[in-house]
Amino acid sequence: AAERRQVGAGAGAELEEHGHAPRAVEPYTYDDHTWAVPLYNMAHSMWYRKSVFAEAGITPPTTWDELLVAVEALTQEGQYGIGLPANKQLYTDQVVYDFMVNAGADEIYNEDGTLRFNNPQTVEAYDFYRQLYQFSPPDSPNWTWGEAEACFANRTCAIIPQFTVITTYDTQAEGDPEDLGVMAIPHSANVDASGTIAYSNAVMLLTEDPAKQAAAQEFLRFLLAPGNYGRFLNMEPGLFLPVTEAGSQDESFWNDPLAVKYQSQLETMVENAKNGRLFGFTNGNTFPSIAAISAQNLVAQTLQLVVIDGLSAADAVAEGQRLMEEALTE
Repeated sequence: AAERRQVGAGAGAELEEHGHAPRAVEPYTYDDHTWAVPLYNMAHSMWYRKSVFAEAGITPPTTWDELLVAVEALTQEGQYGIGLPANKQLYTDQVVYDFMVNAGADEIYNEDGTLRFNNPQTVEAYDFYRQLYQFSPPDSPNWTWGEAEACFANRTCAIIPQFTVITTYDTQAEGDPEDLGVMAIPHSANVDASGTIAYSNAVMLLTEDPAKQAAAQEFLRFLLAPGNYGRFLNMEPGLFLPVTEAGSQDESFWNDPLAVKYQSQLETMVENAKNGRLFGFTNGNTFPSIAAISAQNLVAQTLQLVVIDGLSAADAVAEGQRLMEEALTE
């Protein structure tokens, strides 16, 4: 343990200096130690066009009941109410987990490390996904992130869940910031507030060389310093979100031309990210076995049992837990 802590040395100092958000640090805390320094966040929101909502007489939904009514009304000739993936890959994992969070099923582990994936809240999330999926394009089982963005950009999808559409919307669609809407992902009646999946991406230094450790710490101080940090985040404006209090106020982040143009959307994204979760890394717990579940996209495979194979949500989730338990014993 002492050797492992030496490898992670310096992370704590960087986190204190730059005021990292606690939730961004949680995925990298294990065995009473912080092993990495978060650099940026990515979180899903729901994207739509305000004019399309207005034409359909719809206001942004906050609950699942409202969302279901909205996507049905928005499904018209040449337009689908929502675009949802269903293939066995990471984007599907992410979107399914959006709905799990908003059903109160963000925890897939018990405190003792056993799985609790098979529970009524998870079943509720999968069943709601099934209901929404009937208003998604027929080719969406083959989607990854790019296809969803394209569906939104060409106006075939009225709503999509995505990290961002700002760049594609600005370069491949209308590019009208006044019409681009973004909202928190709606939640079930059993949950008080909206949540989302969120990825706090970090850097980890795997060396015991003191000189390399010192050089890395100096570089991180430079990168995270106001004036530099915002420029780093805006490598793709509107995708990487700040994970520090100083970064959320950094003028170099907000002064980028696209950030200026889509300021209100970015503000909503930053706010949504505060309620982010990541399966296997929730509420201060870190379960390394999540690697076996995530690598095999078992959350997405469970969804396929529902929307492709026609199983009930309850039967699919029970089978999903069996597959996960099997993966953890391999």
